[in-house]
Amino acid sequence: PVAYFVMPATVIISKLSPTKEDSTVHETEIHRNARKLQREEYDRLVSAGVLADSLIPLLLCQYKDRIPKIVRLMVKYGLLVPIMKKSSSTITTSTSKSLILESVEEYIAPALLPEVDSSSSIMGDGWSSHYNTCFLTFSSSKSMSQQSHLTADNLRSRGFLSPGFFLRLITKVIAWSQQTSDNSNVKLLYKSLAIVFFGGQRFRMQCVPFLNSIRVDIEGRSPIAVLERLQEHVSEVINVSMHNLKFTVRMAHSAGKSAVGSPVQWIQRQLADSDYSSQSGMSFLALEKVRQCLKNRQHFVDDEGSTLLTLDNLLDKYKVWTKSYGTLEKYDVFLSYRQSPVDSPLVAAVFDRFSLFNITTSQRAIEVFLDNQRLEKGREFRDDFSKALTHSAVVVPFLSTKSMERMLKHDAESVDNVLVEWILALVCYNNKELQAMTHIRILPILLGPPDSNNERRRPFSFADIDFVPDIRPLATIAIVKGILKYSSLPVAVELDSYTVRSILKSLTVFNGFLPSDALDQSIVSDACELVVALLKTFVKDDDDKSHISTIKTDESIHQSLSNTKLTLDSPHHTPLSKDFVKAWDIIHDPKKIMKGKEQDLNDYLEDLGVYEANELNDVPVENLLEISKYW
Repeated sequence: PVAYFVMPATVIISKLSPTKEDSTVHETEIHRNARKLQREEYDRLVSAGVLADSLIPLLLCQYKDRIPKIVRLMVKYGLLVPIMKKSSSTITTSTSKSLILESVEEYIAPALLPEVDSSSSIMGDGWSSHYNTCFLTFSSSKSMSQQSHLTADNLRSRGFLSPGFFLRLITKVIAWSQQTSDNSNVKLLYKSLAIVFFGGQRFRMQCVPFLNSIRVDIEGRSPIAVLERLQEHVSEVINVSMHNLKFTVRMAHSAGKSAVGSPVQWIQRQLADSDYSSQSGMSFLALEKVRQCLKNRQHFVDDEGSTLLTLDNLLDKYKVWTKSYGTLEKYDVFLSYRQSPVDSPLVAAVFDRFSLFNITTSQRAIEVFLDNQRLEKGREFRDDFSKALTHSAVVVPFLSTKSMERMLKHDAESVDNVLVEWILALVCYNNKELQAMTHIRILPILLGPPDSNNERRRPFSFADIDFVPDIRPLATIAIVKGILKYSSLPVAVELDSYTVRSILKSLTVFNGFLPSDALDQSIVSDACELVVALLKTFVKDDDDKSHISTIKTDESIHQSLSNTKLTLDSPHHTPLSKDFVKAWDIIHDPKKIMKGKEQDLNDYLEDLGVYEANELNDVPVENLLEISKYW
């Protein structure tokens, strides 16, 4: 059968307990011996899919000299998921190198997880009544995946979801949950159902074979962060083993009051073998199309031109799924790193794990800046991240062996955006005038390279910094100066003395975090705890503003501008700042902008929204400031 080609091999070769579909049990002498010697551990493996580390030598007794390698391979390919427990946890700093030791006592074997039955606690303890539901729908058809509206019959007859996909996804989800949440939060696991946490947010995944879909219920009123992380894991599984599979996030819709129904009802129907997918009027709307309609203030029209939902209906049912970009006025933590396959997942895990912590007397959430979570596409990213950095309480540079690779061949005439962030943080900390305005603290995370198995991080080598060229990053420093001027901040004279090497050495002086031979999971949890501990030393109360930047923001300029009604024909009805007068004069006389602007002038002004504006108010403030630079 086709299932043999897509189900994990362990389902076929290690069937140690009967199932509803197949009552046979395949047990060897090795299994019987393991059960005899460790009955409790063996029964737990068979009944719950939890493999004790002590049981592995008995089950792999024929391969004694290769057991560690076999286990590593099984973990690598998702046949086993280690349940990490720290035997000792010591937060280290850049000046005290302590060893963090981890031990794996148990593994989860997804293929041996139990089936859901009528007695299962399928809701989970204390599950909130506030949760939002979406469906991940699967198909091998590109055209089907692109359709904005599908019926339940479409999903059942034209969709495709292999029996092994959900198990592969569980391995990714459990691993991420352990990195970003407490191990005790991995509680409820079945072959077709899982309840886990990403950070501090709980969600439930339920495989729905009749719809070739996975139902996702996300607790709380903000489901987007969990959904986006889950989409990344789904894409990883597809890229590794099922390249032709397509998936789409969809919202259930029905003409009735409830399109979805409770998880309990869905499980009960599945156990009764009833075809609940053919519910009358039930359909599934592509989330991307829903978001487009909400953004453009339009009704939802299906592929045949019929209106399924009015704009008011969309706002009422699905507004919670729209992503609000927009940078914040201030942040508690700014994560600064170089994107790479090595460092990016770890930094993303740190971002998620911060959701576990609260600070101040009101126990508010920690506001964290991470570029791919906060920056809106189409905006000037350098302006946004520089404003975020200078309005953050703690800047966390991830100084890693990987982040320094590009710096080894640094070109002084090229801009390195990571160095922009690090120079800006250093100058705001070291310069007395800037420190008085920004109140920035710096806590670096120093990371060595991964080991040969990509399982642990080796210690950071301070000697590696000496291989970085001791040259001034002229183009990068010029950008930092421009950012300071743009933010109305003094340009520190020490800027011109920075070299690439001195920047890195300056970061290592701070009392940061230096893990030694540690797993990423341990690094994530300990780094977050260290940053939170630092925050709590000076962020005591929400009414205490001593740690918040006093830099005047663009919003105050926006406010003053909004009080004027200036047409493009008459720019001087109300006094404006010199920058805006410059911008107006340039718009009125385009020849003034030619200096320093290589691209076509008309295209440049059009891109900045000048020609669409009816009045000066309509041109974004940041665009006016950009224009004024070419006075």
